[in-house]
Amino acid sequence: MNRVCLLSEDWKFLFERVKKTVETFNELTGKCETTLRTMWLIEDEIMKLAKERGKVLTAQKTFVLAYFRRNTIYLQASYVISAMAFSSPSVNVQRTVYETILRGYLFIIIPAEARLYYDNLGTVKEEDFLKSRRFYAHTQNELIRICRPLARARGVGWIEFLFL
Repeated sequence: MNRVCLLSEDWKFLFERVKKTVETFNELTGKCETTLRTMWLIEDEIMKLAKERGKVLTAQKTFVLAYFRRNTIYLQASYVISAMAFSSPSVNVQRTVYETILRGYLFIIIPAEARLYYDNLGTVKEEDFLKSRRFYAHTQNELIRICRPLARARGVGWIEFLFL
């Protein structure tokens, strides 16, 4: 009899938790949508300013603008993924946004770093440069090189490993 009561209490607790989650999610949904809408408006204004001035952007400004746009897209994707209850992939996307914000901040406070990165993009030296700066893999070959040993250890192919 006690076991049945205990289960009943467990279910009550879980039900209250689910209700609270749904309420919180509904509150946050509006805030997320407002934030994303605002980010797109900011990006539109930045693009208008860049076009009006007709200037070529510096490497630093190019990266910051590109990262801002990419982060907006990634945050929107993270929001959609989390709304479908896929929390782990959503967190991975959010981590990428966080890392990009850090790199963008680095480029803002040290413009020479942005110039170095810009000069190495698309060259033979790009992979070595990224490794020397401890940036995460940007090329498919580097991603495969990192994932293969990890995938072998788990007994799966490297592509399957990406989706574990």
